[in-house]
Amino acid sequence: MTDKKSLVDIVAEKIQSNPYIQFCLADGLINYSALARHYLPEIEKSEGRPVNEESVMVAIKRYSEKVNFTPAKLNYAEIFSQVSVGMHEDMAFGVFEKTDKVIEEMTRLFREEKWEVGEIRTVMEEPLTITALVKKSKLDRLCEKIEGKLIKDYRDFSMVTMKFAKSGDRIYGTTAIIADEMAKRGIAIIVVSTPLDIYILVEDEKSQEAYGAIKEIIKSSQKIIQEK
Repeated sequence: MTDKKSLVDIVAEKIQSNPYIQFCLADGLINYSALARHYLPEIEKSEGRPVNEESVMVAIKRYSEKVNFTPAKLNYAEIFSQVSVGMHEDMAFGVFEKTDKVIEEMTRLFREEKWEVGEIRTVMEEPLTITALVKKSKLDRLCEKIEGKLIKDYRDFSMVTMKFAKSGDRIYGTTAIIADEMAKRGIAIIVVSTPLDIYILVEDEKSQEAYGAIKEIIKSSQKIIQEK
C-alpha cells in the first residue's frame, strides 16, 4: 500500500515544478494566501476531497522556511550571445470577424499563396475573432477576398525576429530584458513569442533603432563570453 503524501509534500512538488514561483518566494514577492488560493482547486481535484485554504497556506509557509531556495542565476550573456536576429519590413495586423468565410479564405491564402523564404505569417484564433499577422500586401489581398469582415487593421510595422539556441519555454526573463531595453529608448513594442523565438513589432520609424538595440545586446553578450 502506497503511503499517502502529506499536504506539505504536495505543495512542495507544485512549487518545485515552477522555477518562477520558487524565485518569487525566495524574494518574498508572493503572498502566501494568494498562492494558496491558486493551488487549492488543483489540490482538491487531485485529492478528491475538500482542502482547507489555511492549511495550504501553512504548508507553503513551512516549505519556504524549511528550504533556503536560491534559484540558479541564468547566464543571460551566454543566452543572448547565441541569438540570431533578423528584420521583416511592411508587416501588418488584421483583426477579422470569425466566420466560416473568413476561415476558408485565410486557410486558402496560407496554403496556396507563394511565400518568400523566411517570410513570417501568424494566425491567432479567438472565440469571436481571427487575427492575421502578415505582410501588408498579403493583408490587402485577404481583405479583398473577405470584404466587410475586417474589424481593425494595424499597419506600418516592422518585425525584429530573435531565434534562440535554447528553448524559450525554459528561459525566463529574456523578454523582460528586451522590453526594458526598448523602454529605455522610448520604443513601444508588441511581442509575439514561441518556445524558440521572440518577435517584436515596432512602428516602421523605430525599426532600425529597435534592430540596433537587439544587436547591441547580442554584441555585448558575446564580448562578455569572450573575456571569460
